[in-house]
Amino acid sequence: MSSAAGSTIDDAVHMALARLAKPQFLFPLIAAFLLAVIWGTTFGIIRVKDAAAADAAAGSTGVLLTAYEAQAVRALAEIDQTMNLVKYWPHRTAGSPLAELKEKGLLPPDLLFTVSIADRSGRIVETTRPIGKRNVADEDYFREQRQGDVFFVGRLPKGPTGDSKLPFSRRLNAPDGTFDGIVIVSVDAAYFVSGYEDAELGKHGVLSMVGVDGISRVRRTGDAVFSGYTIDYRGALQNPHGSKADAASINPWDGVRRWTSAHELYGYPLAVLVGLSVDEQMAPAHRQTRFYLAWAALSSALVLVLTSLLGRMSWHLEQSREMFRLMAESTNAVPFTLDLTRSCFTYIGALAVADSGISESHWKVPGALDVVVPRKANHEIRQRFDECRIGPFEFVTPLAQRNGRRTEVRWTGTCEMVNGAKYLRGLMLDVSELRRLGRELSAAQKLESVGRLAAGVAHEINTPVQFVADNVEFVRSSMNDVAAVISAYRGLTRAVQAGGDVAAAARLAGEAETAADLDYIIENVPPALSSSLEGLGRIATIVRSMKEFAHPDQAQKAPADLNQAIRSTLVIAHNEYKYLAELSTEFGELPLVPCYLGEINQVILNLIVNAAHAISDVVKDTGTLGKITVRTRLDGDAVEISISDTGTGIPEAARDKIFDPFFTTKVVGKGTGQGLAIAHSVVVKKHEGTLRFATECGKGTTFFIRLPVAAAAAQLLEKAAA
Repeated sequence: MSSAAGSTIDDAVHMALARLAKPQFLFPLIAAFLLAVIWGTTFGIIRVKDAAAADAAAGSTGVLLTAYEAQAVRALAEIDQTMNLVKYWPHRTAGSPLAELKEKGLLPPDLLFTVSIADRSGRIVETTRPIGKRNVADEDYFREQRQGDVFFVGRLPKGPTGDSKLPFSRRLNAPDGTFDGIVIVSVDAAYFVSGYEDAELGKHGVLSMVGVDGISRVRRTGDAVFSGYTIDYRGALQNPHGSKADAASINPWDGVRRWTSAHELYGYPLAVLVGLSVDEQMAPAHRQTRFYLAWAALSSALVLVLTSLLGRMSWHLEQSREMFRLMAESTNAVPFTLDLTRSCFTYIGALAVADSGISESHWKVPGALDVVVPRKANHEIRQRFDECRIGPFEFVTPLAQRNGRRTEVRWTGTCEMVNGAKYLRGLMLDVSELRRLGRELSAAQKLESVGRLAAGVAHEINTPVQFVADNVEFVRSSMNDVAAVISAYRGLTRAVQAGGDVAAAARLAGEAETAADLDYIIENVPPALSSSLEGLGRIATIVRSMKEFAHPDQAQKAPADLNQAIRSTLVIAHNEYKYLAELSTEFGELPLVPCYLGEINQVILNLIVNAAHAISDVVKDTGTLGKITVRTRLDGDAVEISISDTGTGIPEAARDKIFDPFFTTKVVGKGTGQGLAIAHSVVVKKHEGTLRFATECGKGTTFFIRLPVAAAAAQLLEKAAA
């Protein structure tokens, strides 16, 4: 029970797999798989590329921050140094320290830095350049210094910075340590973000100097410089080296999402901050993403188009194969695929299985060819298989089956190499009946030719028969007269022997000789006999030619003397052309040619008759004669027979159809259109030769027959060389 259930499951699985293997299911599955691979690969690449771009952009903020920090520290150190120089100048309280320091070249250039001193009341008492305000008592950087000595950075109003100066201050002490004022260094705020480069930061990057209170002293984005905005630089401090690609955040002052990094400056109440726009830095990656998506879309469209076309073509091919299989198996043709390397059939039609009585599985077993078509009984077939070359093939061979039945089989198809194995694919067809009908048709054609020539042959025989009969009649009558003369001379002999009347006997003998005209008889009987012999020889030649022309059909090719066969055929056809054309023959030395001689005779006769008909259309009743030339020669590994005529030539429109069955250029009743078709079939298909023609309208036509004769030609050449 379980075994039956298992078999049922296996059958169901096999049916399902067979169904999935059909083009209408297989190619959509292939398309879905390829689309999944394409899009999965594309999105995977996009993820990897985006992650790499994000990591690179986030990491670059750390590099930019380090460079910006170094620049800011240098500037702040110079500012702090300047303020300490003023603070500790020995003559600060006695004179004009700024002037003295400037004179000594110890102050930074006025172009960027403005140094001022305010007294304890906040009044500006000395400055290197006017700063606009004369009293700074209400400024945060003044109030902060009253509380204690610190490096203090003032604030600027919230908004665009413009030309505003960023104030830095330190406390000045009196000799007793009490508050004695402040020193102020005012610097153009934009100076601290002048290192902004679009090539590195883009149009939406950020450079900023931020106080520890979270208020930006100066911030630059693109060409815009702002001050006074609150910045969460504490959050940026958590990503000081920009190594966290997922640490991007939206900046509140402009709503732009950036990767930001910040670092507090050692010894100063400040921090520097660098930010890179996510959209700007990821733009190349996004462009690449769009390219990948476009590529994936194009590839998907191509996959869909190709799988659709291939699926449709495969479906049509499957339908065609199925139709071909049904058509082939509904006829006597047997489709087959033969693996010569493994010596077995990988596919065989049902008809062969039924006719042979050998199961299909036995046909497919390696070595089955020796069982189905044993080499000993089917040597010709096996030799054809062994010699078959890559490309199309077609041949007819006898087949001896295991049941003793012999048939003729036509093998047609293609020979190909598949993974180093030699395969024959095609059809085998039992043509025994067709070959029998063909032989009957050929015999009928030959009988038709003989019948058409019968009157001419009868005339050819009648002429020598007539003069042989006349000569025989003359000799017969002459013999009667000679008998009378002999009788008289015998009487004379008896008279001499008996002593009788010799004179009378001699007179009677003379009278008999005169009456018989013996001299005439003696003079004319030998020529009459010679003429009779010549006539009988002519009759014998015609009869022998008829016998040779009517050569019985052969089952196999046999060596034949083509020159003699052509001579015999010309004798038979003599009455067809003798009133129309002169005959010229040029016979070369030929080896014996393996052929079906009776069929070759028929081909030669058809071409001679066609030549005579073509010449008759030219000479008609003019009394002039055309010319038929027959040549034979050995050309390499083939014998060539050419038959030329001085007829009308073949019209241009008819040349492509000249060998088609039932096609004729002759008037109705003069030709059936079968002669050249049969000739072509005999030469090309049965003898593996060629039949071609060269023609010129108004000048004539030459037909060339080439028959392969490699082995015989080689022997003849060796003989000639010896």
